[in-house]
Amino acid sequence: QNILNDSSDFKIEIFLDKKNNTITIKDNGIGMTHDEVISNIGTIAKSGSRAFTEALKKSKNSKDDLSIIGQFGVGFYSSFMIANKIILNTKSADSDNGVKWISNGEGSFTIEDMKKE
Repeated sequence: QNILNDSSDFKIEIFLDKKNNTITIKDNGIGMTHDEVISNIGTIAKSGSRAFTEALKKSKNSKDDLSIIGQFGVGFYSSFMIANKIILNTKSADSDNGVKWISNGEGSFTIEDMKKE
């Protein structure tokens, strides 16, 4: 089953809140399930930096490099260079409930199910 249709207009919005010193990034993508958050966001070390380094060595050009970086979540984790805490709220198109993932970037995270409004 394809949850996307040809008329899907994907959108990414960025909100800066200077008062609370936050950056919010919102999209209307397909989201992730609880298990997908754990395997894709919760474990950059799932195959680890070793696999990332090996894949990068094998790449032939910079387009491959960008694809590899996205595959291993390096782009996501680079946000800890400017943030001391990341909160990810997501809801899979296949689920009624959402997931909240929180980390300070020091090797641990919390994850909880949430009702998505």
